[in-house]
Amino acid sequence: MSPSDNSPDDKIDDQRADETEVDQPDAAPDGPQPEVDASHGEAYLESNRLNREKMRAREAKKDARSARVSSVTGRMPKVDWSKRGVVISLITVLGGLFIITGGLSIWLWTERSDLQQQVHDLKSQPTDAARSAVMEAAKNGIVQFGTFQADQLDDWDQRLRAVTTRGFAQTQLASGQLKQAVSQTGASSEGVVTDVGIESMTANSAVVVAFLNQTYRNPDILKMYPNGQPYLTRIKSTLKLVDGHWLIDSLDIVS
Repeated sequence: MSPSDNSPDDKIDDQRADETEVDQPDAAPDGPQPEVDASHGEAYLESNRLNREKMRAREAKKDARSARVSSVTGRMPKVDWSKRGVVISLITVLGGLFIITGGLSIWLWTERSDLQQQVHDLKSQPTDAARSAVMEAAKNGIVQFGTFQADQLDDWDQRLRAVTTRGFAQTQLASGQLKQAVSQTGASSEGVVTDVGIESMTANSAVVVAFLNQTYRNPDILKMYPNGQPYLTRIKSTLKLVDGHWLIDSLDIVS
């Protein structure tokens, strides 16, 4: 039979057979598969290990070279800032403690000095008895100055020497000027201290201010004031402790 004699059904079957052959995948070859060569993996790992060792060697050389450069140039080597932060924090804390401790020591020393000064001041403060003795001596001494009579000047001089220091007697009484002034005017006076206060005082000296109220008389004044002329005088006086007695060492009329 010639090819032209094939029937249409035969052609359709041949076409289907061709399509089936095209779409079917190739079957896996029969028999055992070849094994992978493991030497390639070991070579890869060995290569990585060698590379890491080379990198470590380069880093070590770099650090050593940096240290040598720092030692030659005097520059500080590379600092681990994480550790340095701890050191700085520690230094800051220690510095703060030092400042606090120093301030506390200064405060305690100051307080102790103030306390010692207060104790010294208390010990050096005059007692009430000493203050009373000073005021009594001032009253008596100033009254002696303000009480005199022209016809009894020797008595006045003796009374003044009893209440004054030797230095005062030598400078103010020895010249006799006071007696001469009273004698020339024929004056007499009666004095009373109305008030006295201590301005300052130590163990051996004191400064007092007193008010002397005098009734002054002489022939001319009696013509105008038969009972005498009153005078109120403010006096500042220095007293010194001599052999247990407070004596007048200076006397000035303030007003």
